[in-house]
Amino acid sequence: MIYLASVLQVIMFISLLAPTPPTWSQKPELVTYAGVLKVGRYESTINYLGEETGDLAAFCFKTKSAVGRAIFSKCKDGDQCKFTGYLRWEDCRVGGAVSATGRMFR
Repeated sequence: MIYLASVLQVIMFISLLAPTPPTWSQKPELVTYAGVLKVGRYESTINYLGEETGDLAAFCFKTKSAVGRAIFSKCKDGDQCKFTGYLRWEDCRVGGAVSATGRMFR
């Protein structure tokens, strides 16, 4: 019983250090969305407003990544930008109230 409690404490401590929850079982999804590009210093987003629901979704990517370079070759900060790429539905650190977030990685 004491061993189990120790293991649970270690797992809880490690999970506090992780920047985002693990998504081991989630498979990447090929998606196409259009939204407003917001360029950040380390991380940028394309913010999509749902036509039917009005929900806001933020799709994030590292600013200085291959994904970032591909997007910036076509779009500028504040532009309406359409993208097709692989996405994992996971948390991004974005300001404001969003219904969903996803991380673009290809």
